[in-house]
Amino acid sequence: MTVSLEKIIKVGSYWVAMISERKITAEHTNEAVFVSGYKQPLVILLRHGTAMAAFAPEGIPVTREELETLCPGAWDAAMKAE
Repeated sequence: MTVSLEKIIKVGSYWVAMISERKITAEHTNEAVFVSGYKQPLVILLRHGTAMAAFAPEGIPVTREELETLCPGAWDAAMKAE
């Protein structure tokens, strides 16, 4: 499993980013290889000026400390986006 900060994009006067989780697995037999994977959002970051909000896709607020535990440096990177 990999947790990472996705590309930070500008929408009007807002900056939007996402922390996502990705997992890829591969298995094989003598005759075939099986590969599967998924990617899902964990946290959405929404910045307007110097104000930042972080929340789970379900709308539950995420604190800066929780975000930093999940993806170190993501908060600062989203604040510096230009």
